[in-house]
This record gives sequence, C-alpha cells and structure tokens, in this order.
Amino acid sequence: MLILVADKRPSIRCALKLLIEQSAGNIIVAEAADPESLTTTLHETIPDLVLIDWGLSQGKHSELITSLKEYHPHMKVVVMSGRPEYRQVALNAGADAFINKGDPPDRLMTMLKNYELHEKFIH
Repeated sequence: MLILVADKRPSIRCALKLLIEQSAGNIIVAEAADPESLTTTLHETIPDLVLIDWGLSQGKHSELITSLKEYHPHMKVVVMSGRPEYRQVALNAGADAFINKGDPPDRLMTMLKNYELHEKFIH
C-alpha cells in the first residue's frame, strides 16, 4: 500500500515511517508538514492512504478532510490525534478511520495489515 504521512513534527513522521515500513507491502511515498505541501504532494504521488495528524490543518480540520476526499474519493484518509474526542468529528468529515495517538503501535499496524478502513476501524 502506498502511504503519505502528514504531520507537522518531523520526529512523528520519522517514527511512523519506521513503523509502517516494517510491514511488507507498505511504502511511504511522501511526507507532508503542512496543508499546502500535503495538497501538492497528493497530486504528485496519489497514495492509497493518507495518515494525517488532526492538528495539521490548524483549525480547518473538517474542510481539509472533506477536500481530500472530494479530489481523491478512492484514497483512504486516516486521522491521528491524541484527543479521542475528535474521533466522531473526523469520521463525520469523511475520514475513513481514526487512530488515537495513545493507542499501541500495533493497532495502526493491524489496521493497515487488514485494510479494514471500509468498516470505519474505530474504538
């Protein structure tokens, strides 16, 4: 699966890249640190899945998710946040899944391995 990781913190992007690429078949095709680079990179790479930090959009969370799904309807969008109260808001905006940053790493890996996003893999 081709994955784009979008988080403003380089350390988080690096950790996710190391974790995700341990699983056979997952390739990080790009990284983004802000909404602008995310949009540009999406048009260049067209990944299967975007793993995006809820805080990346600086207050325009729902709009960013909605626009991602409008332009790339077959691409899966997984929102990450340390604040589980954003789960339903993200899903209502069109996210295919929500991962709490406090969850163990194997939760994300299980989701990617099983590719269960069509079933709204949530708590």
